[in-house]
Amino acid sequence: MTEIMRLSQYIKDKYDDLSSRQIKRMLEQGLCTVNGKIESFGSRIIDPKKDKIKFTPLKQEEAKKLLIKKTNVVFEDEHILVYNKEAGWASLPTESKDVNHLDEIKKTFKLKFLEPIHRLDKNTSGLLIFAKRKELLKPLGELFQKKTIKKTYEAIVDGKWKLSKKGQMENYLTLDYKKGPLQKWKVAKRITAEQKRNRQKYKHALTKFEVISVYPTSVHISLFPETGRTHQLRVQLADIGYPVLGDSIYATRFISKHKPKRHLLHARFLEFKHPITKKGLRLEAELPSDFRKILLEGES
Repeated sequence: MTEIMRLSQYIKDKYDDLSSRQIKRMLEQGLCTVNGKIESFGSRIIDPKKDKIKFTPLKQEEAKKLLIKKTNVVFEDEHILVYNKEAGWASLPTESKDVNHLDEIKKTFKLKFLEPIHRLDKNTSGLLIFAKRKELLKPLGELFQKKTIKKTYEAIVDGKWKLSKKGQMENYLTLDYKKGPLQKWKVAKRITAEQKRNRQKYKHALTKFEVISVYPTSVHISLFPETGRTHQLRVQLADIGYPVLGDSIYATRFISKHKPKRHLLHARFLEFKHPITKKGLRLEAELPSDFRKILLEGES
């Protein structure tokens, strides 16, 4: 192929088993780069002879459905529902109107009202809090705003670990670019005092970490975010040279032998005081099977 063409046609010619809808969805998930930058629009005009195009298609899973399971409900009372979200589906409805946890949980459990208090990225798994009553939205939201909720994530990151076993990542994040629902953030370098005061453009981000296990080319790590910025953990880890394994947006190559289908980031624990009963809660979502499989295999 040497002629100028649309990116979607180029991909279709190379992967004729993919439908146009599947290609569109994979582009929206950030699985294609053109000259090193993520491209989410199939209408982009490219020259296959000059442009460097990298497309990493997911295996066919179109027939797979999001099954809402009672066993994934970690906590529930008349006020709150906490669900162990599966990777691969959005937390709530997006512009593409794909299947999402909010709609499916409401439908499965026949709930008249349900609203998420926060969100997890589509390919992040773990604990997701929903309010079952409208009047709970404000007090639950304040748990995050006032930082009275303790969040613990676990991740498998790529690379040969050379840092201390405990530490923190603190910086300012700024939007790199946004195309439709796709966003990419970056760490702002050499930020000035004036820029720090521009809270609309520059977001302060602080995460503490503790290494759980070190393998030759990957690391199992706990992460304790004290701020809640978009893609915070993924951006900060990539910035220090240890991207989340499988994160195709913030890394272009990995040295680990493992090739997961999604970025291996999991919201493992939540600790907070129930806004109505005032009871202290410590909730846990067990690691998903893809995460456990890589940990069991190790790198021996």
